[in-house]
Amino acid sequence: MLTLLLVSRDKQQHYYWRFISLLFYGAFFCSKIFYASDAGYITTPGYPLEYPPHQNCRWVITAPESSQRIVLNFNPHFEIEKLDCRYDYVEIHDGNSETADLLGKHCSNIAPAPIISSGPSLHIKFVSDYAHQGAGFSLRYEIFKTGSDCSRNFTSPTGLIESPGFPDKYPHNLECSFIIIVPSSMDVTLTFLTFDLENDPLPGGEGDCKYDWLEVWDGLPGVGPLIGRYCGTRVPPEIQSSTGILSLSFHTDMAVAKDGFSARYNMTHKEVSETFHCSNAFGLESGKITDDQITASSSFYDEHWLPRQARLNYHDNGWTPNEDSNREYIQVDLHTLKVLTGIATQGAISKETQKAYHVTTFKLEVSTNGEDWMVYRHGKNHKVFHANVDATEVVLNRIPQPVLARFVRIRPQMWKNGIALRFELYGCQITGKKDANLFNTSCGRSSFPVCCPSLLPCNVSNQSLAS
Repeated sequence: MLTLLLVSRDKQQHYYWRFISLLFYGAFFCSKIFYASDAGYITTPGYPLEYPPHQNCRWVITAPESSQRIVLNFNPHFEIEKLDCRYDYVEIHDGNSETADLLGKHCSNIAPAPIISSGPSLHIKFVSDYAHQGAGFSLRYEIFKTGSDCSRNFTSPTGLIESPGFPDKYPHNLECSFIIIVPSSMDVTLTFLTFDLENDPLPGGEGDCKYDWLEVWDGLPGVGPLIGRYCGTRVPPEIQSSTGILSLSFHTDMAVAKDGFSARYNMTHKEVSETFHCSNAFGLESGKITDDQITASSSFYDEHWLPRQARLNYHDNGWTPNEDSNREYIQVDLHTLKVLTGIATQGAISKETQKAYHVTTFKLEVSTNGEDWMVYRHGKNHKVFHANVDATEVVLNRIPQPVLARFVRIRPQMWKNGIALRFELYGCQITGKKDANLFNTSCGRSSFPVCCPSLLPCNVSNQSLAS
């Protein structure tokens, strides 16, 4: 424990030294040197809650060998005061000090694309001033594999990925990772040419692949969403990704070996459509979102008000918690990261008693992993959305600044007669450059549709739209 005792007779000098001590405290307790023999994480102080003011953090990451390079991958939940990165920002330098070449200076709420060092060290600097804090950032660092073993990283615009030894049979006891790192201005498509792995014979299909398998991840292995696990001889479908990293994890056991796989990837520049509208219903009302994707903190004891009944315009009641409290919530797992731009809500009338219930205000929480949650804010304060005035009308709230999320949680704040909710979520898949436009426009400065009432689907009333 370090304590600074500063004494001064002069009040102005006292506050000056108090300010200096805060700067020293912030730098001392959030700076560290990391040796990247194993992968690890760096977060801003307090993440995913607001970082403190007056921070000046320095982190240096060093690889064990001078020939190795380091790759950084940022969590999509990234929030640093923008204002042209003058006050709060994170800088990455290509070396062990801030005198090294600057690889990037970042702020706002768009996470940087993956960053790779040219040498064995990276220097990261995070600065915050006295006002307007955000959630900050979390990043994962690891050694950039160059192919000395069966794992490789790919950065060329196009390439061929093959199992070790292909077209001959692959070796036993492999644990290989193939990581495609894509520039932020591009998408990547992965197409399998041949595929033959040890089958996992179970009645009715190819099973869950317990012996040899290939996993495809939309992000780093074990970090991004899992797209699928494949084995047998059925060729996997064509796979597309816009998130900046697409990974393949190849596992073999000590028994049967097959011919393996061959796949080609191709990067293409994103195209921005002038008619792009990020206002598609995610599928609560249509049933595209399954019952298993909808969960809640609790449900009413009689089992007539379950989470699966919280679909917009559902014919039988809605969702009601066991207790009318702002500690209760309902949430949806979208399975992959998506851009959220709007929420439509509706109350419900009890089939049993004919009594009407509706939520009048709610807060929104989002997460990329189901563990780290952020309360949606508009400006510095938590945004309170105004919902319904009766049990039947559909009210759509636009999200003033769209957010990336896999998990979306609605937490009622006020209600009439009791909490009852039916709802739908609106937005679009992550598509890269045009989504960057989404996050950097606002009404009055752009005609981009996500920011203005034109995002409303024609079958939803906007008479009670709350800003």
